This record gives sequence, C-alpha cells and structure tokens, in this order.
Amino acid sequence: MLLGLLVHSALKMMSYGNEHQPIHNVIDRVLTRELATEFQSEREAIREEIGGILSAFMKSGAYAELCAATILAREVPFVMPFGSQVSTLPRGLMEGRIDLVYRKDGRLWVADYKSDRVTESEISTRAETYREQARHYMQAVRLGFGEEPAGFKLIFVRSGIAVPVEI
Repeated sequence: MLLGLLVHSALKMMSYGNEHQPIHNVIDRVLTRELATEFQSEREAIREEIGGILSAFMKSGAYAELCAATILAREVPFVMPFGSQVSTLPRGLMEGRIDLVYRKDGRLWVADYKSDRVTESEISTRAETYREQARHYMQAVRLGFGEEPAGFKLIFVRSGIAVPVEI
C-alpha cells in the first residue's frame, strides 16, 4: 500500500511529454516529503522499486497516450450526491479524488492509476471490480466539467496497460 501511495504522488508530479524529465528527482521529492520515519531505513529499496515501476511505465503505450494528450487536471477532489430514493443505497454525499482528467483527440477522458501487482491475464477481471468507481468518477466529471466524458480508463502503472471500463 505504501508503494502505491508513493507511486501516485510521483505520477502527480510527472510532466507528461518531457522525455528528459529526471525521474529520480521526482522520486527524491516524494520520498523527502512523504516517506514516514519508520520506513527511512528502507529508503533505497523503496526508491529502486518506485524507479523501476515508473521507468517501465514511461516506456509503455499508456504513457505515450498521456504524452500525446492535454492533461486538464490531476487529483481532482469532488463531492456529489450519492444514492437515490430508487436505489437501495442510502442517500448522502460521496467524496473522492480523481487521479487524472485529460483531453485526447478532442475528447474528455477520466483515468485512475492502479499500482496493483497483476498479470496481463488478470487485468480485465481486475478492471471489472472498478466499474462502480468508474461510474461515479464519470458522473463527477460530467457535473464538474459540464461535458460528457468519452470514457474511463484504469491505468495499471506496473504493466503500462490502460484498460477502458465500460459503464
């Protein structure tokens, strides 16, 4: 879980499209700001692990797609109504944070990074478990941006695979 949080923080700082970006500087900033004292003895191992994950991601098709896109927002906080009188869920407010909103080929996309350890054969099954999250994030972007998103993608960072989730 710690690696996932640190990888997310690094992705938030990355500049897509800058192939000369010194990724080690991004990782150092994240570790300096966010690595808890009890994990400092493992700092080098954590740095290597994050560096490996991000280096592989930067060679992927998912990264190339983001480099060709216009990043509109990162870590977008939202609060919106949840549930309805028709639903079995109680009415209330949902709060969340959307990893990425971007425009590609004139279309608005919503994305969520996943740092899960999954094999390529497991990705489509794992993606299904995020369908409800995708539905809520799409609704939040629709309300916040005033535009219908083209779709939602899970970006499995370790494998560099972006998977659309059908709503």
